[in-house]
Amino acid sequence: MSSPMGPARVPDGPSWDVGALSRMNAPTEAPPGAPAPPQRATAAEPVGPRRPWLPVWSDVAGPGLSRTRAPASAEVVDLAATRPRTRSAEQRRASRRPAVAGWRRSLTHLRSLVGSDETPHDLLAAATAVQQPVTTGRRVVVVGAHGGAGTTTVAVLVTRVLAALRSDQVVVAALMNDRGALGDRLGPTQVPNLRGVHVRGDGADRGAGAVENLSRAHAFTVLDLAGEVDHPAVGLAHAVVLVTSLDESGAPSVADVAGELRAAGADPRAVVVVAIDTGRGTATGTGATRTVLREGGATVVALPGDRHLAAGGAVTPALLAEPTYVAAHRVTAEVVRRAREA
Repeated sequence: MSSPMGPARVPDGPSWDVGALSRMNAPTEAPPGAPAPPQRATAAEPVGPRRPWLPVWSDVAGPGLSRTRAPASAEVVDLAATRPRTRSAEQRRASRRPAVAGWRRSLTHLRSLVGSDETPHDLLAAATAVQQPVTTGRRVVVVGAHGGAGTTTVAVLVTRVLAALRSDQVVVAALMNDRGALGDRLGPTQVPNLRGVHVRGDGADRGAGAVENLSRAHAFTVLDLAGEVDHPAVGLAHAVVLVTSLDESGAPSVADVAGELRAAGADPRAVVVVAIDTGRGTATGTGATRTVLREGGATVVALPGDRHLAAGGAVTPALLAEPTYVAAHRVTAEVVRRAREA
């Protein structure tokens, strides 16, 4: 709209009247009898405690952020900042050795071209389930039904599949007293959305608060608890992976631990049982384990024995045998389904 003096002009650049701006900001004289306006606090006159700009949990918000103070009862340490255990040359070679020789892989591939193979369909179904979106960070707890069950191996397998098939952030954590097992199994990784940490907690919390805060910055937080079924983090889990051996002794152990998980606050419908094939009493173990857990609603997935996993080094999914590779994707798909339904 034009004024009688012509079109209005918007000042820009040097045409701003600095003197007019200073006059606008200058204090005006109050009328007689009016109360004096409040004075602004100066640097020498504090106006109360200052709130820190960074949250107290910024050390778990992701790599690259400066570490700030955290509660004394919890601590999160990146595996990249810890010194890995020294391994022999034979152990390093074994961890890089594929589970199946190259000529056997080629033969399997040729057979799949001329025969009927359900592997591609199984992998596609599992990948579709793993890639389903989540609204908030999901917490996955991995526990063992007995000593040496392989919880760290399963935790790393699940984390690797999640990081490979999803674009959001994934973190795998272990308690500080795992003696470097998580670092050995995870190994050096260049995956940008994958992070490995150690959690230390004291008192009744035992690091559960750190795990809860990790889940605020990551789509999936996978915690390896080894055999600590009564850990407070179990009650915070959206999905629980119970690892056992697939033999006759596995079912009784699973039955006992399933009761302990319920007592710790875990939902029986959120439990996924991973039964590792040991080659001893496999058929009997599978039937007994399924019978024990059928009423609880848990799903049992068998993880075949694998030479690459048995080497004890860093887990590389590309070096797994095909049945193990497919089973790892099935386990992860079941975990994501349980976590999304929680």
